[in-house]
Amino acid sequence: MFDRKESSEGCYYPTFLCMDLDTNDNLQYLLHYPQNPCTEALFLHEYIHYLQDLTTVSGYAQICVVVDNMKWASRCIKKKRIHVPLDPFSVTDYYLDINAQHLKTSIGNGRIKNDPPIHHITDFDTYEKSMRIPNGMDIDAKIDAVLTFTDCYGQEYKYHVGEYAISECQAYMVEQHIYPNTIKPNEPAPDCPYRVVQKIFERFCPKYDDTMSMIAACEACLMHEMPGLALKNLIDELNATTKKITAEEVFFLGVSGRMLNKSGQKISYFDRLKEYNGHAMTQLRSYFKASYFEPCKKFVEGVFAEAYQYRINNPCAILKIAQGGWIFANAHLKTAVSLLGCSSILNKANDMFQFSPRCYPQECEPGAFAAFRFLHELLFTEKLPNNHMVAACPMKVWCQKSFKKNNLVDITARADVDCDHYPWHNVDILPILRQCIFGRVAATYGMQGKKLR
Repeated sequence: MFDRKESSEGCYYPTFLCMDLDTNDNLQYLLHYPQNPCTEALFLHEYIHYLQDLTTVSGYAQICVVVDNMKWASRCIKKKRIHVPLDPFSVTDYYLDINAQHLKTSIGNGRIKNDPPIHHITDFDTYEKSMRIPNGMDIDAKIDAVLTFTDCYGQEYKYHVGEYAISECQAYMVEQHIYPNTIKPNEPAPDCPYRVVQKIFERFCPKYDDTMSMIAACEACLMHEMPGLALKNLIDELNATTKKITAEEVFFLGVSGRMLNKSGQKISYFDRLKEYNGHAMTQLRSYFKASYFEPCKKFVEGVFAEAYQYRINNPCAILKIAQGGWIFANAHLKTAVSLLGCSSILNKANDMFQFSPRCYPQECEPGAFAAFRFLHELLFTEKLPNNHMVAACPMKVWCQKSFKKNNLVDITARADVDCDHYPWHNVDILPILRQCIFGRVAATYGMQGKKLR
């Protein structure tokens, strides 16, 4: 259900607001003067995902569900042995199974094994899907958007189009428009998910297959709870236009009352955005209940309040960024970064950077966001070798550099601290305020002495 969003040399972790960039460059002055174009393109792609998380209905919805899953995980951790990966689809309490089912449909498919090219499209339509609603009833709703295509060998595929493909297509189109063929130019990105939207428009809506119209269409669809359904409905609406409209008008058509009604949403996208923004902020800040995470909590509160106002003032925010050129001269991107910051960026050299937003200019702990992401991976996505959990902490080298930078004792060098096999056990050994950042996160969740099976 939860998948990181990966470009050729970068990675964004949805709902955890953190990214990895495969570069050794110092990112502190990235927006101030020209740097390696590949590094700029990588940052741009992943920052678009950051904005999708912070300023769209589908991004907020995903945050709410993932945090609910982590709250349930904290209850599971109270047991001495924890069987992982945890499966929210199997839990009827707190509507976890219903939310997981809805989120899976909303997200759709990601990357397909063996990366088949989309050679010939035979169909793109919505199909009925059985969904359970909170009163326990099962209903059939026509919400599953499916692209049927064949590869160059005639093999047929049915690809479920949702938030994953639409958000990746948007980020990829923005990146390629500003930095064409910059990241691994000899290794083109696979069609699924990076070109799904383009292929659909080329086949079913060629009048609007220009880059800006498609970026605007993606932006509008991400304002819906079911982005794949919204894409199908929007294409039908665009084909019905007698005169071609502008990219901005494509966005406003996509979030119009008529379009929202087709998606089953009964209130305006502004109201829905405000409602979901509040829920997502309340959920995400609940990670940081411990007093030593208070700066992170304030960061989240400030950024989410700013994010709603930013989107209201800039309805076509990502479209404007796409039109703004290289990042060091891109006024729209600079405005976004100054208002919303960037909570955690880890480069290949294991240096971690944070861009502080206007609402909270102090640096909060950037490693905290990455640490919660690692804990989520341990509990929900890790595989079990030999029927027991062994997992090296991906933050070890960063911790070593951080201890040295801050002139602190490097606890990773201690013989009784095991970062390579059972890093969640380290919380038994040291006082909490002398812990590494993952140790503090693990302690918050009560991981002391727990066995993962």
